[in-house]
Amino acid sequence: MNQPNLLELARQGDPKAIAALMNAALEPKGITAKASLENHCLSVFLESAKTLNQVTLITFIRRGLLELDTESIETVKVGSQKLGESSFSWMQEFAVHPEIQSAPIFSEKTNGEETYREKTYREETYREKTDKKETYEEAVDFGNEIDDRLPTSAYLKAYLLPTFLVVIVAFLSGGIAAFLSTSKLENSAQESGAEGSLVGDASRPRSPQEKQQLAETYLRAMNAAQESFYQKNNRFANTLEELERSANLISQSYDYTYRLRIVNIARAQVTATPKQERLRSYVGTVIVAQEKTDSIICRTDQPTIDAPPMPEFSESKLQCQPSSSQVL
Repeated sequence: MNQPNLLELARQGDPKAIAALMNAALEPKGITAKASLENHCLSVFLESAKTLNQVTLITFIRRGLLELDTESIETVKVGSQKLGESSFSWMQEFAVHPEIQSAPIFSEKTNGEETYREKTYREETYREKTDKKETYEEAVDFGNEIDDRLPTSAYLKAYLLPTFLVVIVAFLSGGIAAFLSTSKLENSAQESGAEGSLVGDASRPRSPQEKQQLAETYLRAMNAAQESFYQKNNRFANTLEELERSANLISQSYDYTYRLRIVNIARAQVTATPKQERLRSYVGTVIVAQEKTDSIICRTDQPTIDAPPMPEFSESKLQCQPSSSQVL
């Protein structure tokens, strides 16, 4: 009798199979996952030499399990520990299919926009993929990258790489894509402490300059995501949630409030206003002009809790208005 493949074992709730899927994405990042299952509760133990980003990893695990749609798992406990330490850096428990009231909110409801409390978490985490060929090519590239890092235990030797690629395709839309997208920003994120990175000490005090760099990194990503979204859909993303999903980015800011506004069919902007004084405000703007997209980020010249004035389109290019300057 043929053994069930790794994907089927994971869907049946096999904790070793689930951990193997996680490790395919985590081990290249220096993170190891172990899992056990008891009374419909999956316990996941994460270990790394660095402090791990709690929000990013919880989202990764939650989305992956939602994609697997494992009926035998109702709740998940996740613990993170640094190598050589005896206590956990952080722990969190969550329901795989939470009630609507417990779904997270990443932005405020403005201008009649729908919030996460008005959706199920499954609807929020589902990422529609219309180009199946593109998904498969991403999976093949990722499979080639991690081929040499796959576990070599007898438990997994029965499973061939083609089968594993099928697993990656299924798991890609749930969580791994977030890591792939995040890795593209890591060079700048590592220096600025970008909030979407996998590792980082969120409790470390940051200087005003570092906090502003985080806002700039986020707005650059949102501008690029909005341009890409428009080119694919012939419209702008209507909410921050929709925009972040399209780019597989996760925002977590204790220092800035981000708001997206669709000014008209040819202009969209995201403002970043500080939650405390001594920080500058930002606006990231994307426009459509002459059938092409263009973008700019403007920063107030002085610290303020008010957003900068809307950039002007003059002489065939976007320009920041007085009292604000372009972020290069």
